[in-house]
Amino acid sequence: FYRLNRGALRAEMIEFIASIENNVQVLSMDDAGTTRARVRDQVTRQYDYSEAIDDMKAAQEVVPDIPYVYYNLGNLYCLSSEHINSIESYTRAIELYPYMGDAYFNRGLVLIYLKDKEKGCIDLSRAGENHGGTEASDSHHLPRQSLPLRRNGRNPLSSVPSV
Repeated sequence: FYRLNRGALRAEMIEFIASIENNVQVLSMDDAGTTRARVRDQVTRQYDYSEAIDDMKAAQEVVPDIPYVYYNLGNLYCLSSEHINSIESYTRAIELYPYMGDAYFNRGLVLIYLKDKEKGCIDLSRAGENHGGTEASDSHHLPRQSLPLRRNGRNPLSSVPSV
């Protein structure tokens, strides 16, 4: 589980650094000597999740039957804008544990983002049916180290059109 935890930690550190970069207050002084504070202009950056992805892939080789490895891998692929790979990873997590509502939900968001609204809505519906599925997995003694699908407190697919 070392690789699983290290991959999750690397991803969380990237998110932490990104949140700091986007919330920096800048002091400026104009010609009259007036000081103003403002939040730095928002800059969109792509962060490198490749080391975290490599760790999750290594964990996948060691423990191929843990759905959270694939779920985390799906989240990392999504954050890296590798949407097809994220769908495949979420699908594998669902194959291993069909009651994982979070995997259905995230896969549904990615499908909608990729303009496959019908399949995406079906997955969102299944996510609702399986709400609480991840908590139920704890009773099956699945190790849980899952990454939330977010970037700086927002979903990286925030431009998903309303359904």
